[in-house]
Amino acid sequence: MEVIYIDVLLLLNLCFNGVLLYVTGKLAKQKIIIKKWLLATGIATCYFMFDFFIVSSISSLLLNIVIAFVINYIMFGKIYLWKHVGLFYFLTFILGGMMLAIHQFIPQSEKLQRYFLFVQNISGSTTSVTVLTIGLIIFILFVRWQMHAHIRTTFFQTFMYDIAIQMIGSTNTTRGFLDSGNQLLDPLTNKPVIIVEEAFLQSYFHPEEWDLFKQACMVHDLTLLPKDIRKDVQIVPFQGVQGVQDMLYTIQPKNITIYNKRKKYETDHVLIGVQFGTLSNEHGYQCLLHPDLLHIHVVQAA
Repeated sequence: MEVIYIDVLLLLNLCFNGVLLYVTGKLAKQKIIIKKWLLATGIATCYFMFDFFIVSSISSLLLNIVIAFVINYIMFGKIYLWKHVGLFYFLTFILGGMMLAIHQFIPQSEKLQRYFLFVQNISGSTTSVTVLTIGLIIFILFVRWQMHAHIRTTFFQTFMYDIAIQMIGSTNTTRGFLDSGNQLLDPLTNKPVIIVEEAFLQSYFHPEEWDLFKQACMVHDLTLLPKDIRKDVQIVPFQGVQGVQDMLYTIQPKNITIYNKRKKYETDHVLIGVQFGTLSNEHGYQCLLHPDLLHIHVVQAA
């Protein structure tokens, strides 16, 4: 005689529905109201019981869709309801597919069935309670990681700009990040300083010239540089986050242009701070912009 543990299936269904609705709300950037979340989860779980008495697969499919609209309406209201239902089903397919895939890798032996707590579901096949529980936890952690990564990427893209720098006889383009923490100014000329990483600056020099420039900065001896390069190099003192006084080697560009959608900001009232190293581990940008630069609309005299 086949035994179906209806209490276990109800508990698992409750967890599945709760997790799917919660993740749907988070991905849709909707506020999760606990009372509405509990009510929608309860209705979805109660529907699981009614599904026992539905014979027609077509009727079951239609009722599934209706219930999906009902619980999403309870959770989020009628605004963007189709979007929320689509996202809910999309996550359902991902979670369901992940569970099926994991089950395929588990050998069907009596010993493993005891360890993985296999129970019989309403379709007659066996389901592992352990796999479902671990799968839910992995699913939540994965979605949270993806959400944080997406939020971080979106945040960075908001403050990303294309920038063209003209100096030392050539013009090159890169991506710059508007860093509100960069408040570095040259105390003599009051020029804002943007920080540019080594990999991008090398494109303005011949390999021998760059090695010489780097050596001159390391030993603090600018007389090693050719006169045509030395005349554009300046030293800007600054105070680090720990209060330590230090010096930053900068280059005076002929002109820089910052592109912001349909707008263009252009100036020569700026200094290029040399960063010997990388600014971003993901290599998403090679320049830290000064916030004052976006208030400059015309080319200013140096």
